[in-house]
Amino acid sequence: IGMPIRNEEQRIRAALDSLLAQTFRDFELIISDNASTDRSREICAEYAERDARIRYSRNDTNLGMTRNQNRVFELARGEFFMWASGNDGWYPDFIQKCLNVMEQDAKIALCYPMVHYADDKGTPVVDRYPCRLDTRGLNVSARASLVIWGMNSCEAMYGLYRTSALKRSKLFRNVICPDNLV
Repeated sequence: IGMPIRNEEQRIRAALDSLLAQTFRDFELIISDNASTDRSREICAEYAERDARIRYSRNDTNLGMTRNQNRVFELARGEFFMWASGNDGWYPDFIQKCLNVMEQDAKIALCYPMVHYADDKGTPVVDRYPCRLDTRGLNVSARASLVIWGMNSCEAMYGLYRTSALKRSKLFRNVICPDNLV
């Protein structure tokens, strides 16, 4: 799990707690702090000291979002990878359910579930329809069309990837909506 952060003091504890509560426990959590100016550094260092799965790294200067997103991937060592935001939450079986799907078919490069949106208090918000991109069984043309026209947000970016597939991609680039290009 790669978590690029910058100034996440307000919500980082909840994000870390929900990742550490996953039913699938065999993972590393790489936090790359992009020169935060709030208490993110202290909070992440505290969590890293308590849990050996966490590797905390801090950039002395702000690398920018794109480079920090790529940095957590470059530091990762696992067969699977997922980006995690420092202000999101995950159901406890998130990783396990994605992994179960991916283990059924070695050709699946990315698995992500439907997303529930909530406000700062955790109250569900239904302000848009979730994206659903199941490309299994489609030819290249149909797959490309579905991805190009079917994405309305960045939910897929926060799914579980095969590391080998990400290594063949260009990862994040400095363009508009880089999270839709990975």
